Amino acid sequence: MTERSYLHLGGIRDVETFRHHLRELQISIPCDTEMILGEAAALRSRFRYFPSQRLTIPRGADQLHPTARGYAAWAGAIWQWLS
Repeated sequence: MTERSYLHLGGIRDVETFRHHLRELQISIPCDTEMILGEAAALRSRFRYFPSQRLTIPRGADQLHPTARGYAAWAGAIWQWLS
């Protein structure tokens, strides 16, 4: 029995790597070369997203995950946004 190798999508860092993988698998999926942000984004008109990039929240030692106070601030901001 042959062992099959799978690409970990979290390891893809650019569009060209993703496209190369699709070509190897002979899969045709439309894929833009760059991310379009703001009002011009294709999905912008169909979905509402919480603008979390605008928040300044306390972060933990890893500078990635919020502290308990940061999580509380984030949850409170979402609650207000949904109201």
